[in-house]
Amino acid sequence: LNTMMLLKISALCVYIASVSGFGIHPTNIRSRQLHIPAIETQHFAAEDSAGSADGEPKKESESSSTPATFQELFKTEAWNVIKQDMNAVPLFTCANEKGQPLQYEVNGQPVPFFYVDVDAAAKELETAREATKLELDLVPFPLGEVFEKAMDDKAVMIPSEAALLAAGAPKGVNPLGQAIPLFACMEIAQEMEDGRAVLPLFFALPEAQNALGMAMQVDGGNADDFEVVGLSLIECVQQLATVADSPAFQFIPPASSVDHIRNYLQG
Repeated sequence: LNTMMLLKISALCVYIASVSGFGIHPTNIRSRQLHIPAIETQHFAAEDSAGSADGEPKKESESSSTPATFQELFKTEAWNVIKQDMNAVPLFTCANEKGQPLQYEVNGQPVPFFYVDVDAAAKELETAREATKLELDLVPFPLGEVFEKAMDDKAVMIPSEAALLAAGAPKGVNPLGQAIPLFACMEIAQEMEDGRAVLPLFFALPEAQNALGMAMQVDGGNADDFEVVGLSLIECVQQLATVADSPAFQFIPPASSVDHIRNYLQG
């Protein structure tokens, strides 16, 4: 996956988000009563003003410079950098001809759904077209923008069911309300010019395993010495925001999403 394609995906998603927005229009609300548990991870750590998670007193500089919630993080320059990296990943929603996402009633509030899995989004599109009789299509939105909305309960991010199963979820799990899993192999991190490591994060386990296999072909090594580990999107954002020496992350969009965008760009 080359850098130019990532830039095109990011630019396309950001442009669509800027011209369509997340506006709520009653004619777009699909009648579906759903209940999704509220996101519990609103605070980055179990800390109070007197001490840190390990029981040590917090330094004044630490307490004043480290955001305690996502809402605080979203006001910082650091978040703009993180969001720009995340925006290379498209999430897909069912939207009208103006690019305005279809709304679903969740916990009594209308919110749009954004799918990590473009194939799952395509299936929902068929169902939504039949149920609403509206002219709908799949529209990509940038992950960083959607993440902001989701942390404010103004959007729902729906992970891939295959990724959930690969991360250990039971068969038949409902993706609604689940954290978005990511997959990484710490041993294939690459060193940047400033000496910091950059770690690729994949949204599909087979793609992480494939990257590991390619790295081993180039650099050699014993397969038993390498391990693909499961992470969550929220945990990765928290680490980027709060850990000073955290490796940089490169969010790698699913191959199926890239193919969908490529076909769109090629007309």
